[in-house]
Amino acid sequence: MKKLNMHIFFVLVFLSIYIVNCSEDANQPENPPQLVGSIDLSSYGRVEDVAVKGNYAYIAAKDGGLIVVDISDPENPTFKKKFTTP
Repeated sequence: MKKLNMHIFFVLVFLSIYIVNCSEDANQPENPPQLVGSIDLSSYGRVEDVAVKGNYAYIAAKDGGLIVVDISDPENPTFKKKFTTP
């Protein structure tokens, strides 16, 4: 899980990334974290780690490679490119 800012987190789940808003106190049952958006990356391989810079998430793929996702609209993250690494 990576923190984008005070309230947004990226949760890696095997073949997908989920963007979660934790702006409310998540310790309070009446204020659970809210799913903002997600992207299925199953066709690009298992996700291992994520780094965020500006409007982009850079995702390390288990099979070797770097996946770039535009997160400027957290509700609709979009795949941009995959770079293959040796």
